[in-house]
Amino acid sequence: MAQLLLEASLLQTQAPCHVASDLESESESRDESCSARSELRIAQPFVVAPTVFDGESPGIDFYYPKNGIGLVIEDGRQVTINTHVVVQLPKGMVGVLMDKSSVVTRKGLKVEAGLIDTGYRG
Repeated sequence: MAQLLLEASLLQTQAPCHVASDLESESESRDESCSARSELRIAQPFVVAPTVFDGESPGIDFYYPKNGIGLVIEDGRQVTINTHVVVQLPKGMVGVLMDKSSVVTRKGLKVEAGLIDTGYRG
């Protein structure tokens, strides 16, 4: 059986302008900040593409893969869920994963926060 590899969607989201630190010159900050883009890539065919609510929201909504793939979490159990979305952040940016959805509240889930550094590739 051959494995299907799909890299179909590439989403680019405008990264917010970054605030220069004391170690950067003002010109360095301008050169990189507002033109920086984050790239998201779908790595598997069953993935639900991340969505952005509107052009002004800094957040991106990620989903658990669907299309016949189910997950049952027993009470009190901890699981790791792979979204199969690959992200590459521009220099000086950081990704923060956190629960913000009302689904989390309605279903009684707890999503642990995560921090993705610029250089992370895993």
